[in-house]
Amino acid sequence: MISLCRRWSPRLISKGRWLIFVSVCLARLAGAPSVAPGPVIETVRPLAAGSWVGWAERDPTPLYLLLAGRPPLELGQVGGVPAAQVRSRDKVLWVGRDFAAVGVIDGSDPIENHELPGDWVHAAGNDVGFVISDGVRSKFSPDGRVWQDGGPTPDEFTRLEQLKAADGLFVALASMTSDVDGTIYRYSRLDVSSDGVAWETVLMSEPIMGHELPLEMLGHSGGRWFVAGATEAYVSTDGREWAAVANGSGRQPELRGAVLDTGGGEWWARNWKDQYEFSPDGLDWSAPSQYLHTTAGAGPFWVVGPEGMRNLTIDADGTVRVSTLAELMHAPAAQLARTAVRRPEVFQGTFAAVRFEAGYYVMPGDEGRIYFSTDLVDWEMVQTDTPVAVAVVRHDGERWVAGNKRMEAAYSDDRTTWTPYRYSHAARPEADAALWRGEYWAGYRILGVSNTYAHGQYGGEKDTSEKVWDEQVTLPVPTAIWRQPDRWHLVNQDGRYFTSDNGEYWQPEGYVETGEIDRVFFAAGNDGEVMFAEDRKGRVTLRVKTGEGFQEAVDSPVEVIHGLAYGAGRFFLAGRKTPAARPTFYRSDDGKNWTALFEWGETPVGLVFGPAGLVANNDRGVLMRYEPPPWPSAPGPARGPTPIPEINLRNFGENIVGKGKFRRNLGPQTADQHREKALYEVKARARNGDITAQLELAFVVLEGRYATFNPWRAERYFNAARAAGDATAARGYAELLTRWKPETPVTTIYDLYRESAARGDGASAAWLALKLPPDRVEPTEIARWRAQALEHDPGFAHKWDWREKYYAQIAAAEAGDADAMAVVGPILISGEVVAADRARGLELLWSAVAQDHENASTYLVRLYETEFPTKPTSECAVSADEYRQLLIKLSDTGNKAAIARLVNFQTSGQMGVPRDEAQAYARALALAETGDVDGMALLAGVLMEARGEVRDEAAAKAWLKKAAAAGHAGARQWLEQHGATSADGVTP
Repeated sequence: MISLCRRWSPRLISKGRWLIFVSVCLARLAGAPSVAPGPVIETVRPLAAGSWVGWAERDPTPLYLLLAGRPPLELGQVGGVPAAQVRSRDKVLWVGRDFAAVGVIDGSDPIENHELPGDWVHAAGNDVGFVISDGVRSKFSPDGRVWQDGGPTPDEFTRLEQLKAADGLFVALASMTSDVDGTIYRYSRLDVSSDGVAWETVLMSEPIMGHELPLEMLGHSGGRWFVAGATEAYVSTDGREWAAVANGSGRQPELRGAVLDTGGGEWWARNWKDQYEFSPDGLDWSAPSQYLHTTAGAGPFWVVGPEGMRNLTIDADGTVRVSTLAELMHAPAAQLARTAVRRPEVFQGTFAAVRFEAGYYVMPGDEGRIYFSTDLVDWEMVQTDTPVAVAVVRHDGERWVAGNKRMEAAYSDDRTTWTPYRYSHAARPEADAALWRGEYWAGYRILGVSNTYAHGQYGGEKDTSEKVWDEQVTLPVPTAIWRQPDRWHLVNQDGRYFTSDNGEYWQPEGYVETGEIDRVFFAAGNDGEVMFAEDRKGRVTLRVKTGEGFQEAVDSPVEVIHGLAYGAGRFFLAGRKTPAARPTFYRSDDGKNWTALFEWGETPVGLVFGPAGLVANNDRGVLMRYEPPPWPSAPGPARGPTPIPEINLRNFGENIVGKGKFRRNLGPQTADQHREKALYEVKARARNGDITAQLELAFVVLEGRYATFNPWRAERYFNAARAAGDATAARGYAELLTRWKPETPVTTIYDLYRESAARGDGASAAWLALKLPPDRVEPTEIARWRAQALEHDPGFAHKWDWREKYYAQIAAAEAGDADAMAVVGPILISGEVVAADRARGLELLWSAVAQDHENASTYLVRLYETEFPTKPTSECAVSADEYRQLLIKLSDTGNKAAIARLVNFQTSGQMGVPRDEAQAYARALALAETGDVDGMALLAGVLMEARGEVRDEAAAKAWLKKAAAAGHAGARQWLEQHGATSADGVTP
């Protein structure tokens, strides 16, 4: 195209008259020789309205112009496989490993290839020029030929994740990593530039623990910028001032790890599995995600360009075919009247898969809504506290559990009142909650799989009394986990199938498929089990289990699967025979031979068999009910009570030496390893009914160091010990309920402690003497418990003194006395000597801070520093901004410790304090100029660690020499390590 359209004016192109340009080029192409039909094309990127560029992974790489109704036309070659393609005015830039290639659209020059060392994976272009990056380094060029260093200034902890350009502005999304006492935190930040060289930071996210990014999607369309991630979302009209978006239902994409493609007024989020999610404006993301590659008649390429989403394919004769999404969709067929159920009026929004649980049909909806019905006619809506769409609802025989795809959950004992539960990175309750993707929940444990890993163990029997799991396996990228009927089942991404009795130890059962699995559908019948596995390319494999493992492969009746169910002695399947076919329902007696029943004009998202027959639903809440004709009844699978899992002891490693035949295990070497070994012996005795061993194991669960949290087994063991008359068991059960079921009435907790105290437990007596308010119990009872506690706990007298101090100061604190509030507040927060009341304690401390009480400010600072590394910022008692303000208040009073904290965190940007190097320099300089040697060393650190204009290594060394001469040991040591001499004023 460049060579054929050489004479066209660049001014015509720069004004965006692409339709005229392409039409004239088509006329010139009519008589021009074209390339051979069907060149290999593996990647397509939009060029302009009605035109695209495609290439394959070849080196060098030929580029092809793609126009509807024409064969691909070769444009030229570039020096490697392009990782990005962008435009700037009338130029197009392609970049990849060690090259940058630029072409002038008006055809005045051929494509120019320039050697540019680096693995360039990000690029952006506008009227100013181009910015490219390899994630660490960035460069700018006004024309794609001459490059200079530019872009956000990264360091070893910062990596550029995305790069966009629009409205005369470059915007870069970067990630930062910090290590706080061995715990990894991830931050995100946005930098902007108008010239591609000078950049400024305009947005810094809150930190989150782990490896997920707070912000990971960046896009622009229709004059609006949008950035979103796991925990936050922001919008901006100018790229510099950003406003937070409420994290409600449909306010940001559900897809994780996605990139944003925009054009033609459309916003599309696309993840690595080729799932897409649509938004008309970048603000409303309530539309359900979809696999566009399974759309009927679709080609291999979905591309978002100036006209919106387009599908491109190359026909057998080598012609490029371009289709819109609407053109590929089939008009909905009329529903079968005998199977249709109208959408109930109470339904709102969109829905996940229908289920039948505990006598109810259950429809998970968006914005935390769940709908229940016993007959598919009358529906009751219940509101949970999960703020986004509910993905799944389960009932284990005792409790309801609902969860969404953002690791948020709620549980209910009565189906109407729901208690929120959110997975905490700090608490890590591994026994009752693992990381999950919301579509996979099962049983009474919130057990799921993450998108990175899950762990399991399997092994053999050492003897009849104890199972020894001697081999540990990692299940990479698990795809599905479920419980049916009485066992856990798991399929990992590689197609390997595992089962487990308790969700902790996993036994390999074979392979369901050898490819990369994307989705799994499973149903258990009377005589066998059926599993459909779909890989990432949309291919469906059917396996039927009649013995051990899914070894028997059967031809699948469908290429696209929507649901699988079992009922009345038959298997039922919803799917499409081909991607272009309408959804069809099938029936099978054995899971091998399938008979088509009927078609449905809607796309099912759920399929379940219940008292009303076979029920399916689509994502809009339209229901389908099919009552199968009578057939000989078959007994359903017997299902006993859900087993309580065994307590899972933590693994503290082995001590292996030697190799080959000389390899041997030295046995326990550390205190933790010896304790682990001893606890396995305790666990064996507990299984055999030893009450003492059961009680010890229950307290181990409470302590948490040597066992994962298993409240169900601990509850059983504590109650067994209570029945046997143990003095400590009731206290242990009270502590378990306080942690496990905080809604337990306080009178129940008091009665449990009284039970243990009456049996002679000194710890329970101490708890009662300290925690029960004087106005709720007779003084004689408190005196009796106090005397009992003093006999068993020498440190009780000190705690009692603090209790007396609390009751002596509480009246003054309530009256507003700052000194009293500074004493009472920490006592209420700690809960060690009186009943904890964190909210009231914080209220009193902040009141003292308002009166400039230094001790209250210092306590809140230390409380934040204690909680910040182990809790999400939203759960900390003090916010990051309040922490910064407290440090400023203390610094202004001359508190050196506060000055040092504030300066260090303003320099490093850690602990949630925004980076402000100028302020850090000013505070450190003011302290150093007073002659304070610590201030000199502090100032040197700012000058050494700063990234901007403040950085001055020569001045830093000068201040270090001055501090060392004044006797600062740290400054002297640093200078010695970096080669200082006596001429510098320091003895080496």
